[in-house]
Amino acid sequence: MEQFQFLMQVLQTISESQGDPDKVYPLFRENLDQLNVNLAQTLRDWASQILSQVEPEQATTIAVDIAHLGKLIQEFSSDRRADQMEIAIACAEVALEVYPRSTYPKQWAMTQINLVDVLVELFETSQKPQYLDQAFSLFEELVTVNQKIVYPAPLVFYKLGKSLSKQGSYKKAIQTLERTLTLLQEYSLNTVEKLQLMALTLFELARLSHQLLRLDHAKLYFKDALRLFRRLKDEDSAASVMTALGNLELQIGQSEAAQSHLESAFLYYDSQNKLAQKQEVNRLLTLLKNHQKQITMG
Repeated sequence: MEQFQFLMQVLQTISESQGDPDKVYPLFRENLDQLNVNLAQTLRDWASQILSQVEPEQATTIAVDIAHLGKLIQEFSSDRRADQMEIAIACAEVALEVYPRSTYPKQWAMTQINLVDVLVELFETSQKPQYLDQAFSLFEELVTVNQKIVYPAPLVFYKLGKSLSKQGSYKKAIQTLERTLTLLQEYSLNTVEKLQLMALTLFELARLSHQLLRLDHAKLYFKDALRLFRRLKDEDSAASVMTALGNLELQIGQSEAAQSHLESAFLYYDSQNKLAQKQEVNRLLTLLKNHQKQITMG
């Protein structure tokens, strides 16, 4: 009963404040003991009863509040992350039971995106592949909707792609990241945040393409990432790209280009006293010199 009362208080506060964190988070902080997996079950049990008894319009209003609760609890900082993620999943799944995709496409898509985000975080903390499988299935469903609806999705999709790459699902990772890139390219505003995410997405696509021996794709992605990092004046990331690009160019026999990129990276790491990175670049430069000697002797 105490947990049910807490849930009702939170949902009422969300409804009255339109999901204002400054109003909701004090309730979370005062009731940390209530943020456990039992709250997720309390929510499911209550929603299954109430949502079937009210008018569709009222059910939609309740579902909006529940979706807000899921997003707020996902972003709330505490030492109960695992429990919070389970509650966030329950919120998303309950809300999605009420949102017909055809009637509320934007709300449906946003709730789906939040659920993907939660599942990716659960995978990262537990390393259980079922979370990532479910997230990718939701991603596949999301990409069929109008792209204007899913415009907030790129960051979530990028995180999904990174996790798929970490898991070794390279083709799925590329599919996810390419979709991320498409969405980013359709933004009309060249904000710093957008350009940073685009550069990171290109860099990850380049590395994945290199691993899969899609070398022409990899080279193009590396060059585009390097251009953006330079535009952002992110010298550390630019040096990482130059190292990876120089390595690729070394492998495909483009010695002059490889030397130029590797030497530029070496100079940067030397100026920043980054020993590990200097050693890696120096290793590649040594390989390059040995390769050039073999060509000369041959």
